[in-house]
Amino acid sequence: MGTLRWLHRWLGLILGVFISIIGLTGSWLIYDREIATPEYVLKTNKVALPLQSLFLKASSRLPVHQDVQILFPKSPTFPYEFKTKEKQIVINPYTGEVLDIRSPNYWPFGWLLHLHSELLLGKDGKQISGWIGIGLILITIIGIYLWQPKKWKSGFKFRAKKSQLVWHYDLHRLVGILSAPLLMVALVTGVSLSFSQATSVLVNGLFNRIADKPPIVINDGKNQRASLDTVLLHAKLAMKDGHAHSMLVPSLPIKPIVVRMKTMNDPHPNGLNLVYLHPQDGEVLEVKKIDQSEPAKRWFNWAFPIHTGQVLPGHLWLLLTVGLMPTFLMLTGVYLYLVRRFK
Repeated sequence: MGTLRWLHRWLGLILGVFISIIGLTGSWLIYDREIATPEYVLKTNKVALPLQSLFLKASSRLPVHQDVQILFPKSPTFPYEFKTKEKQIVINPYTGEVLDIRSPNYWPFGWLLHLHSELLLGKDGKQISGWIGIGLILITIIGIYLWQPKKWKSGFKFRAKKSQLVWHYDLHRLVGILSAPLLMVALVTGVSLSFSQATSVLVNGLFNRIADKPPIVINDGKNQRASLDTVLLHAKLAMKDGHAHSMLVPSLPIKPIVVRMKTMNDPHPNGLNLVYLHPQDGEVLEVKKIDQSEPAKRWFNWAFPIHTGQVLPGHLWLLLTVGLMPTFLMLTGVYLYLVRRFK
């Protein structure tokens, strides 16, 4: 028991700041998505310009020889976003006006998103974030074990009239055990997203499946490109029950254009149904619905919305609150350590 208390204490003290950063930024991201005022609200008194013309305008301002992701607006009053690894272009689809040119780490959303997911350290940071999540899982499991009382009723007591030390001790235990179930859910899903490649190998291996591969593009050697308006139309016809979330346009016409579709029954807010289309003529090469996809993709179809609080309305508010709990538990834990250390 003494060893577990020591491990619980020192893992919390060492990882506390990082755990707090991840938790607080997670709560902020939920707030920004669900509560904050949208960044742009457009007037819709005009007909939207063709997607191809918007793409050409954005392409002239984006790095060459990079794949471009097009994010379609979720509302007619929202703009289009054209993204590469290095730059993002925000365009008004009704006027063609470029509203913003920014880096992926733009303030505040992009910066806080990358701080939450990879501690602003890129791929290495994503791995570090995953290991911190594993550390917090271990802290939580040990905390649940240490909390176990001889009588269940005593495990939820709060002695408000006792000393500050007892008050903080009871508060730490009570908040910790009440937030533990949802905290564990957020941690397990978050760690799987941080180690997405390893998770995919593990989940697919459990079901003896290999990862899905995109269809082969047979290129005629010409550099012609299909109009993206035609591509999008073909994708919508191929999945009439779906709504287009985004389109990935390869830099060279040797890979398929991929349109990501969401249906009404998809738990994932962006959908994980994929329509592959030929980059030269826009013809459909393959439709890969989520129920036909590899097991790992079906896992992420649920893991992502569970992690981000997009499964049930009440889940959103619970998860937003739970994101604040690591900071609260760290502060009360540090207080208990300091009081005992210098008593």
